[in-house]
Amino acid sequence: MTFLQSLIRYLSQASRIRCFICHDHCTDAYPICLECKQNLPFLLKSCEQCAAPLESKVDNRCGHCLTHVKSYERTIALFDYQPPINSFIIQLKFAQRLALGSFLGELLATKLIESYQQQALPTCILPVPLHASRLKERGFNQAVVIAKPIAKQLNIPIAHHIIHRIKATAPQSQLPKNKRRRNIKDAFRVQLTSDLEHIAVLDDVITTGVTVHELCSQLKINGIQRIDVWAVAKRTLASHG
Repeated sequence: MTFLQSLIRYLSQASRIRCFICHDHCTDAYPICLECKQNLPFLLKSCEQCAAPLESKVDNRCGHCLTHVKSYERTIALFDYQPPINSFIIQLKFAQRLALGSFLGELLATKLIESYQQQALPTCILPVPLHASRLKERGFNQAVVIAKPIAKQLNIPIAHHIIHRIKATAPQSQLPKNKRRRNIKDAFRVQLTSDLEHIAVLDDVITTGVTVHELCSQLKINGIQRIDVWAVAKRTLASHG
């Protein structure tokens, strides 16, 4: 074997992607091997409106959604927020592992394509915005990173300037449930420049749903007729251990 052949072989092997979980070589472009991908905590049967897990194979909505008015019509979440998905999202947000965000967005896009086979897609994607101070500190909005491969695969534009976060709120995950609604109250301001009837609000994780409810409420007040919520993960009872 010549030196050039050896160099090409070395570079080829070195460029192969290693799995984020087991660190073995991946056989395709995804940064996770097939075996680890099959073991991810996918949400299976869940409420069509809030994505809470459903035990019944017949019902499409949970008891809470049947008795409480929501500001959005549909929620599609791909995973339960538990290992390794919680670690992926933490690494994306706080260690700038942007490749993880793109990977999660590609997986969610596949789920969305399956979910909207015979239904009209939203006309744009609205990533949940960060406050300017948080965006400056982090350098990017993780929801936008996740949204980019989705926008590309579904051929839907990302709407960056429809809604702004005008209140620097404390992280919802660090607050008890009874303080989250007050924390996020009046945190968003809507600026619509055109008529939109059907949009998708995208976030990385849905915990109690307080943030998306407040954001979607402001959008509905400003004339948006239908809102679908998309998320990489939904925090469920199983997520809390």
